[in-house]
Amino acid sequence: LWRRTPPAIFPPIFGLMGLGLAWRRAEGVFGVPAAVAELILGMVTLLYLFALLAYLALAGPGRHRREALAGLLWGRSAQRQALNSLNQALYTLRRALDAAGCDLLESDAETVGLRSAGVQTDAAEMEAAAGRDEPASLRQALALHRGPLLDGLSVPEEGFEVWLAAERTRLADVAAAAGVRLMDLAPPADDALP
Repeated sequence: LWRRTPPAIFPPIFGLMGLGLAWRRAEGVFGVPAAVAELILGMVTLLYLFALLAYLALAGPGRHRREALAGLLWGRSAQRQALNSLNQALYTLRRALDAAGCDLLESDAETVGLRSAGVQTDAAEMEAAAGRDEPASLRQALALHRGPLLDGLSVPEEGFEVWLAAERTRLADVAAAAGVRLMDLAPPADDALP
């Protein structure tokens, strides 16, 4: 996917990482504020945390193997480093969710998931509404589909981008099918052409 054209966000993400690491080094050499380096590195971390949380929320109920998640978001790293990055992300995510009073994350040595009772997504609501052949439900499904899934999000990892592109296509197809069914259920207009 990226062998020919890297995603637009790819250079800025690694540029931010490099800037954060350089700033961290400059702290010791030039006495610049350390908080700036941590802020920059924190922005990159937040991107990956958001991508991980979005995947867990959207990939359906159940747990996902740690190796698969590590490959999805840190596929360019060696497996050990990718699993370490996943563990750090899960630690940070758990702390953030706990601080917000959300006990959503469940994990063990092999798998990670979200407690399905506490997770609602507009994508799941759209799919449920699109599955009912009632005009009001189909209109609701179309209203919930407000464009591409996670529009604007780009993570420089091929596995995540492939998954996201497939989900965007699948959900657009669900919305299109709901629109077609809604038209089929509409009463014929009096002024229809023969």
